[in-house]
Amino acid sequence: MPAEALRALSCNDDAGIRRAVEVIVRRCGYDLVGDVGAAGEAIVAAGVAEPDVVVLDLALTGDLGLGAVAGLHAVCPRCAVIVVSSFDSMRQAALAAGAYDFVGNADLRALERALRRLAGTQSRRGGASGQVDRAPTPAGSDAVSGTVSTKAPAS
Repeated sequence: MPAEALRALSCNDDAGIRRAVEVIVRRCGYDLVGDVGAAGEAIVAAGVAEPDVVVLDLALTGDLGLGAVAGLHAVCPRCAVIVVSSFDSMRQAALAAGAYDFVGNADLRALERALRRLAGTQSRRGGASGQVDRAPTPAGSDAVSGTVSTKAPAS
């Protein structure tokens, strides 16, 4: 029996970027389970669809910004969040907030690499395991390294 495809949710208010993300997500073998234009919508959709990854634009007008990463993990603790933004200055903060990776809008090939890396990690573990390895940081980056636990705290 074939392995179940990994599931992705896209959140971006730019129609061109949304179309590009959809093409990349599908090319990497993910099923696109949602495509929304606001972080609040992404949080609701993630709670319902339980995607393996959320591709999130941080610069949504009047939206949650980095708080969206925590909101997504609150409703879908096992999902990885890949932040897509034109503001490279947000890389450190996005990773510190729990994002799996940060990709600039101008380099969507990096999104494909991140999705393929994530798929390889999840398939080796037999699916999303609740713990996601942080993406390697670029040379010279001062981004936080290590692992990101997306497990809900024990009660």
